[in-house]
Amino acid sequence: MVLCCSVTTAAVPVHVDTSPPLAASTEQITIGQLQVANGIVDRLVRTSPEVIQLMSQLKENLIPYDQSVIQDQLKQLFEAALYQGGILPGMVPRLALMFAHNTVKDIRMVVAKHGD
Repeated sequence: MVLCCSVTTAAVPVHVDTSPPLAASTEQITIGQLQVANGIVDRLVRTSPEVIQLMSQLKENLIPYDQSVIQDQLKQLFEAALYQGGILPGMVPRLALMFAHNTVKDIRMVVAKHGD
């Protein structure tokens, strides 16, 4: 019996152009908030028993409905932590949804400076 496994990962650079362009100070605030939010979610993924338990369920072959249920539960946990972590309230719901979606789809976000 021959078993072949393949795992593909890729770093995809992203640059966001806004119209009108963000002021430098607004861009810095946004980048800063993303970095703080990423740290909060990273810590939660490593230390929260509820998040760890939900993530362990993702290793099973789940139907899309079950994945969406887990994503919704993760969103609620991430949202609470982001509010507690001082993220700007207007950014919290969308960031929580983005991080929950990325977690379910096993997408990682990293921050790089221009030119890296």
